[in-house]
Amino acid sequence: MRNSQVGDLLVASTIVEGTILDQSVCLLVHEDEDNAIGLLLNRPLQSVQVGGTAANPAPLDAKTSSSANRLPKPSPTTKHHKLIQTPPQPMIMIVGPKDDPAAGQMLTGKSLHFGGPLSGPVVAVHGSPELGEAEAGEGIFVAAQRDHLEMLLQAEQKLPYRLIIGHLGWTQTQLNHEIETGVWHRMPATSDILSTEDGLLWPALIRRATSHSLSRWLGTEHVADAAMLN
Repeated sequence: MRNSQVGDLLVASTIVEGTILDQSVCLLVHEDEDNAIGLLLNRPLQSVQVGGTAANPAPLDAKTSSSANRLPKPSPTTKHHKLIQTPPQPMIMIVGPKDDPAAGQMLTGKSLHFGGPLSGPVVAVHGSPELGEAEAGEGIFVAAQRDHLEMLLQAEQKLPYRLIIGHLGWTQTQLNHEIETGVWHRMPATSDILSTEDGLLWPALIRRATSHSLSRWLGTEHVADAAMLN
């Protein structure tokens, strides 16, 4: 059976203003009967540093990337995120030599994003099917394998992507409760999110997302966006 919410977007409502979710857009990348995982898409990291020596040359921290498929998965120790007040914009240190080309590309590409307060691997959200380990919506792919990340960074034809560090997590009960109480508006994800600038993503989606919620609450197939103005 298809995971009905994988490939959906969660668009934060205005009731979470001032919290970590304020004007956030989240892509659901995993869902089963018990748990769900999502990645915030529009929280760019303010700054990064590159450190390390030749004895520790990995461009990505070994804890967050490897040659194995390391997409975020629920675990017994995973805790549900909290609606805490918005923290200072996070920083990330990429461990490796300063002349590492992949690390340098991560620094200059302005693609590093804070995916949520729960720790996990570095994940790329992109539109290249040959470099994807899972599909999260039509034309949207995610990858965590180190070779896929480096190929994406070094590709001659630059495709839009976001590198995400951290994620959000829920039990299925918690996610359903947040949707039903209006924390999130849920809508299908489309590949145009990949090329939309961070600051424009939430404004571009909120009206359409609210329309989807209104349709669901009213039990109708669609409510025109114009109804939001009445």
